[in-house]
Amino acid sequence: MSYQHSIVVELVNLIEMNIQHDLSIEKLSDLSGYSKWHLQRMFQRYTGMKIATYIRNRRLSKSAVMLKQSDLKVLEVATAIGFSSQQAFSRAFQRFFGESPKDFRTSQEWDFSKHLPPFLIQNPSAYHFIEMPKNIYLLKGYKFFLYHSMNASSSGGEERQKYGSRTGKNTDTSMRTVKLASSGWEVTLSKGYYETRNLTLIRGQYLLFEFNGRLNEYLVFFDSIYDAYLPLLGVRIRNGFLIELHKEKNFQYAEINVKVLIYIGKS
Repeated sequence: MSYQHSIVVELVNLIEMNIQHDLSIEKLSDLSGYSKWHLQRMFQRYTGMKIATYIRNRRLSKSAVMLKQSDLKVLEVATAIGFSSQQAFSRAFQRFFGESPKDFRTSQEWDFSKHLPPFLIQNPSAYHFIEMPKNIYLLKGYKFFLYHSMNASSSGGEERQKYGSRTGKNTDTSMRTVKLASSGWEVTLSKGYYETRNLTLIRGQYLLFEFNGRLNEYLVFFDSIYDAYLPLLGVRIRNGFLIELHKEKNFQYAEINVKVLIYIGKS
């Protein structure tokens, strides 16, 4: 790694660690020990954008996740990511995403190609675009699941919270019940986990991530799915949901194996 490149890496790390605070090139200069001119020149050379632009777009990208995944008011989201007012945040959000925060939050679509991932982040090493039920064999051996709505701020009821199930007149053709385990194990991992024998998957396209490592590493990995990996892959999701798949004794070992299944849409 060149000297100049190492400066940019250091600067990006400083920005990411302080993204919710009042950041300016003057403060970054003080924190890093490099001159404002030197920082701006190096950063723009490697990223193709000014420092202020990177900070703003990263904040807006994080705010999009907060709008979809929390019940925070728009003003609370704006304040949390460092905007001085809801009006300033809404204008910046509209320019960046092409729609208002309110419309984005209630939309059933989520286009991650519009997000800016952290600079220098790399694609996850193990991911696959798959179809269900064609690739259901990839989920064998996973006995517990945890469901996450991709739009938690306006989720669609208790059944969907548990199983990702859909109802409607086309149920028979759009859904498939998948039996992944036949045992009658009691669920003891934590509240919210269910046996995969009760899991209903919609026919269509999915993105499958695989993780092997320690639990604390998995928590970082999971957060990076929304913040980095989906934006890097440019995934566009409609009516999506995310399912964590766990083996029966995951949390009794130092190393865990988890698969994360994300519904993208119909084939």
